[in-house]
Amino acid sequence: MRTLYNEIALILDKIDFDCLWKGFKRLDFALYNDEEVYLKDSVIPKDNRFMGNTSIKFDDEYIAIWNVGDPTDVNPQILASKIVHEMFHGFQYINEECRFPNLFQLLDYPNNLRNYQLRHYENQLLVNAFKETDFTEKTNLLKEFFSIRKSRENLIGNIINCEYLTETQEGLAEYIGTKALKQISLSLYEERTNEYLDMLSNFNEHSFDIRRMGYFIGTILFLTLEDAKINFYHDIKGCTETAYELVTKNLVINELENPIKADNIVFQAFNDYMVKKEKLFDDFLKNSSEPVKGNFLYYGSDPMNTYKLNNFIISKYFAILRNSETNEDTYFYESVMFELESDSSMKVVSYRKELNK
Repeated sequence: MRTLYNEIALILDKIDFDCLWKGFKRLDFALYNDEEVYLKDSVIPKDNRFMGNTSIKFDDEYIAIWNVGDPTDVNPQILASKIVHEMFHGFQYINEECRFPNLFQLLDYPNNLRNYQLRHYENQLLVNAFKETDFTEKTNLLKEFFSIRKSRENLIGNIINCEYLTETQEGLAEYIGTKALKQISLSLYEERTNEYLDMLSNFNEHSFDIRRMGYFIGTILFLTLEDAKINFYHDIKGCTETAYELVTKNLVINELENPIKADNIVFQAFNDYMVKKEKLFDDFLKNSSEPVKGNFLYYGSDPMNTYKLNNFIISKYFAILRNSETNEDTYFYESVMFELESDSSMKVVSYRKELNK
């Protein structure tokens, strides 16, 4: 692990952080496993401060952290770029970033087929705009992209802000990490952007993961805006508008005049997604423990692996539940189902665990 740490440190030494975002500076970082945390000058036992891949406050300073399973199975150049992503989160926190998506609201993102049809077409426009070499045509494609978003705003309402907030928090950090990768290795940068373009071009079950898709959409959007000479740099401190709102607030954007035809691939994927989602909950209930009833608060989980259907939430791998009476937290490192109180996004009346299969 120390060898990997030192390799990454040397790669980070060569990155021009201020070129990635004005004022952005390198932060310290830590690599950890189930037992130990490797810091710049020391190794300490792993504790509950080190969970996931993120930025945390450690000894009064924000640092980037990354969970490494097998250090011999890691590309240090790619991992260095991902650590830059987490360092940018630290930079956001230092600058009192307040534009975070409401993860509870994201779980209530509407199952609206028309919205997904428009969103897929929107993503295809973004892919074409990224690839377009003619400046005028690139700009026209972006204008059409903005028009589709206007249509979706009118269709699903304010919940679309969850997309814009995700692009601002995670998409911007992924854009920064991807720009760092370009400094590290042009070939790896091209591999990553091609992978993200494929994610946007092909509609499948991953397309319904609004938060995860925000990483890819945000990255390609900001790279395209940069190439089109459309400024989106801003002072993070005190800013309440999302990056997308900052870009479009002075533009006159109309809904697209010609309606988008239904896409059979999206239609089939949507039906498959809804069937699979219902089956996930049905199967869990058939193979779960008796419910533990009480007065709890759903306090958080891995947003990449959390699903909601009606007033039930399934969280795979990790979740936190707080006892409303004692304020004690229970950590779940397994699949668990929470039953929410009616009309509440946080109040939990019972939970049950998945039995071993």
